[in-house]
Amino acid sequence: LVLAERGNRNSLRQALHIYRQLDERKRLTLQDRLVMAQLHITLDEWSRARTILRELLDNPTSPPSILAFGLKAMLDKGESRNIDEWVKRLATAEPDTLRTLAIRAEYLYANYKNSEANELLNAATESVNDNPPLATKSQVAQILVGIAEFLERSGRPVEAKVVMDRSKELLEDELGANPAIICMR
Repeated sequence: LVLAERGNRNSLRQALHIYRQLDERKRLTLQDRLVMAQLHITLDEWSRARTILRELLDNPTSPPSILAFGLKAMLDKGESRNIDEWVKRLATAEPDTLRTLAIRAEYLYANYKNSEANELLNAATESVNDNPPLATKSQVAQILVGIAEFLERSGRPVEAKVVMDRSKELLEDELGANPAIICMR
């Protein structure tokens, strides 16, 4: 891990070599395997990272943090097909978090289910059964910025602009409803 934190390619490769040796001996924890996948991503070795991430996502003992990282990495690489079971697992394991909300929404957008994603995000800002909303409008606006960036990278600039405009609307709504936010800037 110390080698990996140095950040230069030689140190990263040395760290990866050590992780691979430990992995061959079945001495790595789930978290260690995640670090190994992250090293592969950093070294632009996506096919190796994907293999490890898929194994982690398939592992029923992987905690939500590993599921979330794996899913986000898959989405970032444009691999949104055949991940719905993992998205459902994350939503079951960690239903009421912004992280899960963001991943679910991005997954829906990645699969051209924009209306469904918008419904999900709108519902997150509403109170249910006297429980506070999962997210504020400004938090959903932040999620939308990430989705707009994803759409732009995915070659969908028109949709990215629509999503960014929606993000701006939500921020303006939030500012209109709570002018004290302006004073805090």
